[in-house]
Amino acid sequence: MKNDMKAAIVAISLGLVAPCVAHAQYFPVKFGEIHDGAVTPTLTLKNCEPSTGYAYGFEIALPPGQSHIVRVGFMAPTIPGEQCTSCRSFTDDFGAHTGRFVKTLDIGSEVGARTLKVFVDDWKLVSQIDYTVVPSKSCP
Repeated sequence: MKNDMKAAIVAISLGLVAPCVAHAQYFPVKFGEIHDGAVTPTLTLKNCEPSTGYAYGFEIALPPGQSHIVRVGFMAPTIPGEQCTSCRSFTDDFGAHTGRFVKTLDIGSEVGARTLKVFVDDWKLVSQIDYTVVPSKSCP
């Protein structure tokens, strides 16, 4: 009886979690530097301004045939002495897309750790990217 109960709990838990995992795998995301429209994966970015030609962002593979709304949530580094967490975050909506979608981002070049979350459709989280911006000796 105890084993049947454990099996039932595991089955229900997997039933609740599996759709979230499957949804995230359904929309693969690459994050990193962008060169000629291609994303080179990296979690360490240079603190170069866009005016130098340096670009970074993400690519998401959306299934063809049906459009999907793509959104991001962004969390900036902690500001010393600042207590307001919501002051460091924002969201952006990039509209409906289908197929390969590449988005160049311009969300600051301050050194520090950041988090970018990519959402599809009804705010379904498909990727969380924890990355770092580091000082650069040279910019393109």
